[in-house]
Amino acid sequence: MAKYAACIRTYIAEFARIRGVFQWTLGFLTVALAVPMLFGCGGEAEYPKAKWPAFFPDNKRILYTYCLRSGRCHLIVYDIDAKHHTVIPQPKNESRFGGRVSPDGQTIAFSLEHDGSRDVGIAVINVDGTGVRRVTAKGSHDRYEGAPSFSADGSRLIFFRGEYRDKGVNPLTQRDLFAVDLGAGTEKQITDVGFFEISTAYFIDDGKIIFSADDPTGVGRKKPYSGLKERRDYIEKHNYNMIFIVDEDYILSNNDAVLLPAFLNGESSWLESVSDSGAILFVSRTDKMDGVTRGYVYDLFLKVGKDIRRLTDANSPFSEGNRNVGGSRFVHRAEISSDGTLVVFNEFKKHRRRVMWLMNSDGTEMRRIDVPTDLLMTR
Repeated sequence: MAKYAACIRTYIAEFARIRGVFQWTLGFLTVALAVPMLFGCGGEAEYPKAKWPAFFPDNKRILYTYCLRSGRCHLIVYDIDAKHHTVIPQPKNESRFGGRVSPDGQTIAFSLEHDGSRDVGIAVINVDGTGVRRVTAKGSHDRYEGAPSFSADGSRLIFFRGEYRDKGVNPLTQRDLFAVDLGAGTEKQITDVGFFEISTAYFIDDGKIIFSADDPTGVGRKKPYSGLKERRDYIEKHNYNMIFIVDEDYILSNNDAVLLPAFLNGESSWLESVSDSGAILFVSRTDKMDGVTRGYVYDLFLKVGKDIRRLTDANSPFSEGNRNVGGSRFVHRAEISSDGTLVVFNEFKKHRRRVMWLMNSDGTEMRRIDVPTDLLMTR
């Protein structure tokens, strides 16, 4: 009954938010509440999703995104020791998600969307919820900006900009990297390849950036996409290892720019996060590595210098019963703390519910972060 009650409270909150706009009738409201209760609330499918975790620089708090079934998202701060969740206040007509914390712990950068708009921009806010401002110019109706990441001194953000599309599994495409100076407000384009997908990018030492991008041929400006044969040739050569380290100006200043993997690790390696000391947290596909013949399996790895260490195993407790369509199991959206001691990550639980886990960066002491299903009712 507790699950039903929590779910009902969540739905009431959402319908209360929108009733002034749509003037729902009592009968429709009753049906809208009853159907989820009967068919969804008894399981995990209808529960809100917690995703995109990121550490504060003190490594004692985690910022994450909490999304309701309606699609509206909120930024939440989780105190690791107190196990307490704090909702950052926001207007009812906004959705905020994908937040990252500045190196001084005072500012949060995130994606901001207003109701009825498909212009998603990068904004910043003080950690107490005050002083929100958009730092990128408003764009077209179908523009989307995401995955902001601060420079070491907190003066710049690197992020991706893409476009919505109406067909296909992935709703975004034509993504490229940009940087914005938070003081001057000036933007700088870093890539113009039009990647199909791109990870959070990071500024690292000596004017370099590290990121992952789905451009299988590794070809830059002249030929961002290729034919099937060239795609297969690239996969066979680099096994879909797509973690790149390049000079910030490399692609735009070089018409013959070619992206080559910074290192290889089995198959399908993808960047997740980087610590202050340069430790690289990433995922690789492990079903073939482990001799699994059904579905896709992805696990976390940590690269420190030349050493690569596996942190998770698909058969470990965190993935017990974790199978979505096709038998796939994988880690999703991971971050390493700035001092390199902790890792937080999402996984896909059954029915595709997001679940967060926290562990030491050597893979030990894995513990689940329990997220209340009625969190927005506790403000």
